[in-house]
Amino acid sequence: MMPYSKAILLFNSLSFSVGLASPLICSSTFAHFCRTFPTLSVSSSRHSHKHFTMIASTSSQPLSPASTQLKPAVVTIGDELIFGERPSNQNERWMCQQLYKRGIPAKLVIQIGDSLDDISQLIAYLKQSQYCPIFVSGGMGATHDDQTREGIARGLGLEMEMHGECWGILEHRLKNVAEKDEQDAMRHEAMRLAMLPKGCKLIANELGAPGFVVESVHAFPGFPKMLHAMFEGVLDGMAEMSEEGVGDVEVEDYYVESGEARLLKVVEEFERKWKGRSVSLGIYPVAEEQGRKVKLRLRCPAKEAGAREEFMQMLEDIKQKMQLKVYRL
Repeated sequence: MMPYSKAILLFNSLSFSVGLASPLICSSTFAHFCRTFPTLSVSSSRHSHKHFTMIASTSSQPLSPASTQLKPAVVTIGDELIFGERPSNQNERWMCQQLYKRGIPAKLVIQIGDSLDDISQLIAYLKQSQYCPIFVSGGMGATHDDQTREGIARGLGLEMEMHGECWGILEHRLKNVAEKDEQDAMRHEAMRLAMLPKGCKLIANELGAPGFVVESVHAFPGFPKMLHAMFEGVLDGMAEMSEEGVGDVEVEDYYVESGEARLLKVVEEFERKWKGRSVSLGIYPVAEEQGRKVKLRLRCPAKEAGAREEFMQMLEDIKQKMQLKVYRL
C-alpha cells in the first residue's frame, strides 16, 4: 500500500470545536489506522475527546435523520498545509466551529497533501471506518496538483465522467469572455473542472465551479469566500438532524496554582454531570519556571447557564476548601 508520506492526522480539538463527548479513543481503531498508513505522522493531545461509533451512509443526497447517526470528518487538502507554509489552517478551524455550533461536532480532523494516492486511500479508509458525512476542502481547481476530484472517485471505487450539468454551468459563463484565446483557455479549464465522480450531485457555487457530493463525501474549493457559503448551505440542508444546535458558545479560562492531580476528582465529577449537554471542561498544565499551574477551560453554550453557575461554584470550592489560588489573566 502506498505510504501516507504527506498526511498529518490532527487529533487535537481546535478551540472549542471538536469532539465534546469525552469518551476515550478506541485503541483498536487507532491501531488499525496506524497499520493502514504506516508512515502517517500522528499527533494527539490528551485533552482531546474522541468518539468512535460505527455508522454508515452511502447516499448522495442530504442525510436522513431516520437512517443514520452522524460521525463527521473534516479533511483539508494542500501541500502548503503539510509543508507548514501557512501560519494556520483557517478553513479547517472554521468548518469545525460551524459543525459544533450546529450540534454535530467533528469526530476526526485531517490535513493531507496534493497526492492522488494519499487522497484516495484516506477517503477509502474514512468510508470503511464509517465516518459520515466527510467534508473535504481544497485541491478542486484545474491545475496539475488539484487531485481531489479524482482522489475521491478512486477512494470510492467510482469512475470519472463529464458531468453534464456542471459543464453546462461553466460553458454558460464562457459567453461573457470576449477574447477568443482566453475563451479557449477557459474552455479547456472548464472541461477539467467538469470531470467529476460518476453519480455525484452538485453543490452550488456562485463564485466559481460547483462542488459536489457523492456517497456522503462533500467536496468544496479551498477559497474561503466560496467555501463558507457552500458549506453553510449544505449544513442548512442537514438542519433537521440538529434542530436546536449548540448556538453561541462561551469559553472561559481560569488558572489554578496547583498540579493536575489535586484537581482531577472535581473536574471529572463536573464532566460526568454535564456529559451529553455540549458542555466541556478541559484541564491543561501550564509550563512555568516557578511553581505549578493549570488552566481550566470551560466551553459552555449560552443556553446552559446552569453549567456555568456550577463551574463558578466549583472554583469557589477550590479556593475555600482546597486553599488554592484561582485567578483569570
